[in-house]
Amino acid sequence: MSLQGPCIARGFYYLYYKRYYLLRYLSRYLSRSFQLYQLSTNVGMPQTRRKLEERNIRKITKMAGGSSYGVTLPIEMVRKLKWKEHQKVVVTLRGKKLSIEDWKE
Repeated sequence: MSLQGPCIARGFYYLYYKRYYLLRYLSRYLSRSFQLYQLSTNVGMPQTRRKLEERNIRKITKMAGGSSYGVTLPIEMVRKLKWKEHQKVVVTLRGKKLSIEDWKE
């Protein structure tokens, strides 16, 4: 019986290490295959830049309060007009178009 104790223990450790290396290999393999999947489907990857004609096409979004809408302005235009953050502007309706102008006191 004294021989069975160490043999059983060795068998236990062998299975434990076999399981450990198998799980280690699977986790590496799965993470690598997930990375390849991300690369192949462009998940989480930045999209290509818009064409010059499409850069000024913007979406209207509903603001948090629900009583107004917002549109982001192209940074190039804001810089060209030398507008700053929190600057007051006047929005006017001209026919079927909106006009945004600098507010002057």
